[in-house]
Amino acid sequence: MNMSKQFLSLQEAAAFLDVSKAFLYQLTYRRKINFYKPSGKLVYFKLSDLENFISNGLVKSKETIENETNEKLIEGCWNE
Repeated sequence: MNMSKQFLSLQEAAAFLDVSKAFLYQLTYRRKINFYKPSGKLVYFKLSDLENFISNGLVKSKETIENETNEKLIEGCWNE
């Protein structure tokens, strides 16, 4: 797959996300992912939208959550 392309077909997008085409269709049906239908039939995906979709699924580790909490507590102490 050529990653220099700005738009990917359904098959290319499914391969990029490592999901089935049926699952990707479900995401479009539920409007969980951005997609384009220029001809009203074929579905295309912008590579940056696919990357954002993946990035938005971040699950933070306990360590990251603890660090963020400690930083906010320290900031709160300085603001009082």
